[in-house]
Amino acid sequence: MPVSGFELFPKIVEEISNDIERVCTEAMGDVAVGLKTDWRQQIVDAGLGKRLANTVQGRCYPISGFSANAAAFVWTKAPKIIESHNRGATIVPVHGGRYLAIPTPDAGVKHTSGRKHSRITPALWERETGVKLQFLKPRNSRYAFLVSKGFYRRQAVRYQRRKSFRPIREAPGPNEPKYIVIFILAPVVTLPKRLDIESLGEHWAGQVDPALSRRWK
Repeated sequence: MPVSGFELFPKIVEEISNDIERVCTEAMGDVAVGLKTDWRQQIVDAGLGKRLANTVQGRCYPISGFSANAAAFVWTKAPKIIESHNRGATIVPVHGGRYLAIPTPDAGVKHTSGRKHSRITPALWERETGVKLQFLKPRNSRYAFLVSKGFYRRQAVRYQRRKSFRPIREAPGPNEPKYIVIFILAPVVTLPKRLDIESLGEHWAGQVDPALSRRWK
């Protein structure tokens, strides 16, 4: 039985529509991968490390199937950190404090023993060691220091609550200095601009048409 062109027309339209949806979705997938890869590389090149770079994630929508309205979405799981390096930031003391306390390697790990995500502070360090820090301010220096007379072991919360809690001094080394710098006190800390996310976004927005052309066969 002969089939007219009019009868074939809906099928042809459907096939073309399916092709358009597939091409649009695949092209936006290419854009999502490209932007994510370049963003991660920019973070690594800026010296911020692979761990921060891996917080950048990408996804193409729809997650399943194809759509002519497909979209690419790229984001980071550490937006505040990324934003501070993208725009540059000046960090100043809060609550009227004079200094920012920056722990040195001699302070031990950066977090407290009691709460994993609680950043170490001078007060918490004193609580965990039982040692009172001393304030030193060299003449004509914008920085000051909190020091201890030796190395002391930080102890877990269950020990801190005991009446018998006492500082535990580590065995001194042969050339141990008179004072150990536990915190550096800085009035202002400035983070330089290291990233240029806007340029990456503009570049990959301009790659949508080329991606569509490559995918269209």
